[in-house]
Amino acid sequence: MLFPVEKTEQVQIIAACVVLSVLPVTAVGLRILARKMAYRVLDMSDWFIMVSCLLVIGHWIEIMCACLVGGMGYMGLADLTKTYGPGPVSVQKKIEFASIFIVLASGCFYKLSVLALYTKILPFPIIAILTRVIAAMMLVWYTATWVGNIFIVQPVAANWDFSIPITWQGDIPAFARSIDAMTIVTDIAILVLPFKYLMTLRMPFWSKTALLFAFSLGILTVIISIIRLYLTKWDSNIADDLTVPFIWEGLEPSIGIIAACIPTLRPLLGRGTYSTGTMQLRPPATRRTPKSFETRVLDDIDKDTSTLIQLRPTPPDHSTNVMSEPRVGSGETDREGLREVKSLERPGAIHVKTEWSVSEE
Repeated sequence: MLFPVEKTEQVQIIAACVVLSVLPVTAVGLRILARKMAYRVLDMSDWFIMVSCLLVIGHWIEIMCACLVGGMGYMGLADLTKTYGPGPVSVQKKIEFASIFIVLASGCFYKLSVLALYTKILPFPIIAILTRVIAAMMLVWYTATWVGNIFIVQPVAANWDFSIPITWQGDIPAFARSIDAMTIVTDIAILVLPFKYLMTLRMPFWSKTALLFAFSLGILTVIISIIRLYLTKWDSNIADDLTVPFIWEGLEPSIGIIAACIPTLRPLLGRGTYSTGTMQLRPPATRRTPKSFETRVLDDIDKDTSTLIQLRPTPPDHSTNVMSEPRVGSGETDREGLREVKSLERPGAIHVKTEWSVSEE
């Protein structure tokens, strides 16, 4: 049966579902548009964020179904059972069971997207190592949580079918709090990871301030997780009304997706000159590449702050040749007569000669 939408709480639930579905979709759409404007192909971080967005939309669709079919917001679980029997409550419980998998998967993918973005814009070895360590810890933890959600109540159908006797049940409140606690830990780790390196960038003050602000928006997900942890522990109405946990558990990945997209939207604010291709993780090669494919160096940031590729270290602008020569005595010059060299202690030593070509354009 379908419940009529006639109470304020039902309207609020549906409105929240629509808004929190549209905002992540808009953020991801703008991110893809910014990539196209900068002539960059979609990379792994973009695909991760799109998967996360699809999953969080599925969560909000679930909540609307719980409202329209399960009577969420229409009345409490006890009153629904008395008035309509166990059917509507069973619908809510099924959605609650499935939503844990969907929300955790969405959170996992948007965090993987952020970590993948870090490896692109901060090509430091330590960043590559730390992002892999955090990603591995996340995957292990989320896998353990999915398995725990399956086995915490046995048989599994007893989660939503109250006619089935429960043979074993774990500590569900403690399980929920452990999920929130681990979410807070991973959010904080991902939030603080790049700041040491972002602070050392040679950028104009306001450009650096805007960049740091964009990367610090992840603090919102930490705040949401803390509030949700508080509500699951102290809110006595949760046992009779699933609205609060449903909304708050979907709010974290929705805001996380938006925060993860904002640092990539710079090309939409004022397009400069963009190189083609995609950002590379490797250090610059010694062989020069065509100018259209070169990475702009940090010294040019004052002229153009339009793309995160500027965070790449400055490549060398000169070539170095190494050659071996016989011992040269004191006061003699090298074979080309370019400079005087001092006597060396050992014969057959290796000389390093560096030449620069300076020109004005």
